[in-house]
Amino acid sequence: MSEIITANDGNFESSIQGSPTIIVDFWAPTCMPCRLMEPGLEKIAASHPEKVRVVKVNVNESPKTSSRFFVRSLPTLLFIKDGQVKTQIVGAVNPVQIEKALSEVG
Repeated sequence: MSEIITANDGNFESSIQGSPTIIVDFWAPTCMPCRLMEPGLEKIAASHPEKVRVVKVNVNESPKTSSRFFVRSLPTLLFIKDGQVKTQIVGAVNPVQIEKALSEVG
């Protein structure tokens, strides 16, 4: 089972190394839609341990990383492959929509 990694401004770069595809979840503890998406992200991480890594970034604790990716609304999911952002989803979505975006990224 693949676990979700918590990243911050200090360890973000090392957190996104070594996996073919990364889903970065920008969230905040006070964001209820962010919290509602968490079980779906956990399921995706567990379903694809060799293919995807889920990295959570608390925007309150990581302003540099959030600004770097122009995060303006929560939740924001970035799909990174080969070190580049391939697509993003802004707003709460269900796991089926996340899986669809993941399959489109490859």
